[in-house]
Amino acid sequence: MKWAERYIERFKDRKLASHTPADVNGYFAELGRDTRVKDWQFAQAVDATRNLFVLMGATWLDEVDWHYWKDLSRTLTPDHPTLARESVAQRPASPAQAPTVTEAESSLLIPLVTELRRRHYSIRTEQAYRQWIIRFLRFLGKADNGCAVVWHRDAADGLCPAARSGCGF
Repeated sequence: MKWAERYIERFKDRKLASHTPADVNGYFAELGRDTRVKDWQFAQAVDATRNLFVLMGATWLDEVDWHYWKDLSRTLTPDHPTLARESVAQRPASPAQAPTVTEAESSLLIPLVTELRRRHYSIRTEQAYRQWIIRFLRFLGKADNGCAVVWHRDAADGLCPAARSGCGF
């Protein structure tokens, strides 16, 4: 009931009969940006607002994607693909998923990650590329033949001339 009253208060200068799906969507978008509203409260607000318009007999109820708004009320885990890049303390599930990176490896990975993000690659692709590169760098390190990897914007120039010619393997 409280959330239905808040909705009405938000639009106190207009009659509910004049409301449209755009009003409801705008209200939910605004409410979703309010950091004081918890997930479960947002879900309650969606239900209460829907019930308000059901009781009013609004003919446009199907034009609002109520399930979409309810789904937005769930908190994403820090390792969710859409948040993983912003996560400060991202912890992998196992060491095999994200091996410890040395300082030298890190200096080579930073331009790679920067380029992948510039091209809007998915976080999962970024993670896979990082793991492949780390394994490749460690393979080269075990070969101990002085072959180095230098990253450029053009993927064709990704390996040093010695690596392109086979590095003696």
